[in-house]
Amino acid sequence: MTSHDLVAELIRLAQELQRIPLRDEFVSRIKGGRGMVDKHFGSYRTLLQAAGLADARRIDNSVFERDIERHLEQHRPITLPDVHDYESTLFIPDVHFPFEHADTLAQIYEFAERHQPKNIVQLGDLYDMYSHAKFPRSHNVFTPREEFSTSRKKAELFWKTLRLKAPKARCVQITGNHCVRPVKRIIEVYPEAEDWIVEIVEKMMTFDGVESITDPRQELILPGNICVIHGYRSNLGAHRDYTMMNVVCGHTHRGGVVYRQVRGEIIWELNAGLAGDATAKGLSYTSQRVVDWTLGWGYLDEYGPRFIPARGK
Repeated sequence: MTSHDLVAELIRLAQELQRIPLRDEFVSRIKGGRGMVDKHFGSYRTLLQAAGLADARRIDNSVFERDIERHLEQHRPITLPDVHDYESTLFIPDVHFPFEHADTLAQIYEFAERHQPKNIVQLGDLYDMYSHAKFPRSHNVFTPREEFSTSRKKAELFWKTLRLKAPKARCVQITGNHCVRPVKRIIEVYPEAEDWIVEIVEKMMTFDGVESITDPRQELILPGNICVIHGYRSNLGAHRDYTMMNVVCGHTHRGGVVYRQVRGEIIWELNAGLAGDATAKGLSYTSQRVVDWTLGWGYLDEYGPRFIPARGK
């Protein structure tokens, strides 16, 4: 069709309707549709002007005339992405033995027994390693030997209890930045002994019936594009945005879940919070006693990720 044909056809339609045709009414009648109008005039408004109809158009109720039932029948919503078949997983946050929060751990054991997750993952900082910290600290708490002996016994009991509560679960232990404090101190003053101390730390992170990831930089990948790490960034969602994956982490002691849509797919980050005692001497490196840390744990199943806060008495 030529531009003249379009103008003539528009005028004929206006005479039939006894009003200015709507754009959809006009383009549905012509061969080439809207593309033909854009080709010759750039816009429907320009075509109206060429036909001498633009100035005659009045704003009245006709602009709202639409067959709503037909519109709803023809409407097709955005297709949602396939739902990930997430495996039920219990994520246990930083415990910081021997400075654990006993009530929170008791609730975690109860939760594991009730829900029988397919996976149980401890997200690192299982040990606090207060004696090996670099920040100024008191030496009147206990000796390094006493700290490790107590921490190791508690950690062994921790995994033994979980395996009894959920005997079919796959158990995984991740290494956190507190766990490798001894390695950092040795490398600072005696780097030649790195292999020796690394071997010791690997034994510290090993338990019967538990898979261990002894490299603190190594992630665990679970079904559903889920990257499980201890964590190294401060803001909730920062690991997700860096990896562009679903992420589960600990480290900051602040539980929560945040979501983001990327190219039609929703990705998220879950922080599992804290299972340590914020008032204990070992966690006294904060600037004040009042902290925004949240006691609890993380859980994932077919309904997605969530942070579960510990209950107070």
